[in-house]
Amino acid sequence: MEKIRVLCATAKNEIGKNIIDDFLKLLLEINVKIEKQERKYLEDYNYEIIEEYEQDSLNLISINGEFQYRSNKCKFDIQRMTKDNQFLLDIQIVYLEIDDIRDLKNSQWFDFKEILLNKISEKYEYIYWLEDTQNQKMATELYLNMYELENYLREIVNFYMCSMHGGNWFEKYSYEDYLNKYKKFSEWFRNSKYNLFKKIDNHLFNLEIDDIFEALKSAKKIQLKKSTKKALETIEEKEKEKATNIANIKLLGQLSLWDEEKMGEAFKESTVLRWQKDLSKRRNMIAHNKMICREMYFDTLDSIEFFKNEFNKAEIILNNRIVTNEKNYIKNIQRDQEIQLNLEYCGIDSNFLNEENIIDRINDTDDVIELSGEMEDKIKTIELLLDDEILELEELIEYLQIDNFFDRDKFVAKELLNQYIEFLQSTSIVFCMDRVIKSYDM
Repeated sequence: MEKIRVLCATAKNEIGKNIIDDFLKLLLEINVKIEKQERKYLEDYNYEIIEEYEQDSLNLISINGEFQYRSNKCKFDIQRMTKDNQFLLDIQIVYLEIDDIRDLKNSQWFDFKEILLNKISEKYEYIYWLEDTQNQKMATELYLNMYELENYLREIVNFYMCSMHGGNWFEKYSYEDYLNKYKKFSEWFRNSKYNLFKKIDNHLFNLEIDDIFEALKSAKKIQLKKSTKKALETIEEKEKEKATNIANIKLLGQLSLWDEEKMGEAFKESTVLRWQKDLSKRRNMIAHNKMICREMYFDTLDSIEFFKNEFNKAEIILNNRIVTNEKNYIKNIQRDQEIQLNLEYCGIDSNFLNEENIIDRINDTDDVIELSGEMEDKIKTIELLLDDEILELEELIEYLQIDNFFDRDKFVAKELLNQYIEFLQSTSIVFCMDRVIKSYDM
């Protein structure tokens, strides 16, 4: 069962005293079938008995009854009110069928309201939608989802900023405007008698939702008073050449915590703008139970789902940046356990993991023993070859004595010299090493 109450004022086209009958005609135009009705006239409050046919329709002051719209039953109660020649029409309609907002797309009750509004807007200058239980359910559903979304964002920001900058990050780094906003919005509660939850830090909960991102963008490790900041900005603008002699205007250019923490990688600029320019405005309408059309209802649900997904991705990015002592300890333990498992899989006892034990363990394997034997044999072969080559070189050196080529300072052994040159070419160091390498490869 649903109900609406609508107040119409200042009729267009001077409807006048027959305002109720005109409204009944309007109902007939939208295919409403009136089944029961009870009329009240001014004459009904006169003690004189007046025949029904003598009752003046211009004196009709109220009517109630039942009607059907697309086979759906409704009750109605309509009152006429007059004040200083201004006519008001108080309309109350109760929908007697079940209407579930989960099936809002197919709601015949919403269809009726939409048609009714379009019709009465043609006849009345002012329309006040005083009560609408269906709209209240829609607003409640949207606000619940939005409330969860807002707190999810506050949860992400608070957890990350406290982890990175300590529990006092808001009071320590926030810009003066947002500290004042917090104090203003929390003043009543802080001064109230309800002490239990005053023990909980609630800075972000006392900011409007479109301030959450802006508070981060203005937060700095060296925060300036508003008056100081304004003075520095004036100096920078009007006395830039003398600025260094007057004040340190570089303070204006210091990075905010938003930039320092690269929060834009977690919260894209397009997401932040959509949050500030669109969702926060929808929230105000919903929180005050303003009338919500079907299109806005479903668009808002889609928007809330979009932000949930975006905030979830942001939370993952930010949490991956947080490295605590506990995380490092667990990481090291897990790494050691993984090494232990790998060693066990390879048949290596981790209790003997020092350099000497590892070398001994390797040397005891069959492959290494076999390789060592082969290396020893090759080394012996190389040694023998080198001994032969060294012996030949020693003999060569003995022959290369100057006395063998000169007799009383006269060169007498040209032919012998040529023989030695040929011998040197055939027994060079390169040639010797080549013979050794070839022998090793064999």
